[in-house]
Amino acid sequence: MWTMRVRISFALPTTMKPVTLLNETRKPGAPVDWDDSLGPCDALSINDSAWGDPEATHNIMTSAWQPSKEELEILNSGGHVFLGIHGVTHPVVHLYAG
Repeated sequence: MWTMRVRISFALPTTMKPVTLLNETRKPGAPVDWDDSLGPCDALSINDSAWGDPEATHNIMTSAWQPSKEELEILNSGGHVFLGIHGVTHPVVHLYAG
């Protein structure tokens, strides 16, 4: 297994912005119990697609995010993409560039 040790910071100067997908299948908003004091939780453009064996197909929800100019500079200088999950259980996820 490949691992890398990095320091996580929550004092981020910018945050990636979600983009609208051309093949959007839905656009869910904030959870019903969302606490606005935690910050905004806007609607997110999602594409739902089936994945896996036809007998055991499950749904993959894909969204797209645009890094800011500052974030691109960080990434181009060797920075990392971090994924934050609200909650205590971690869902299966994947990240890719496209």
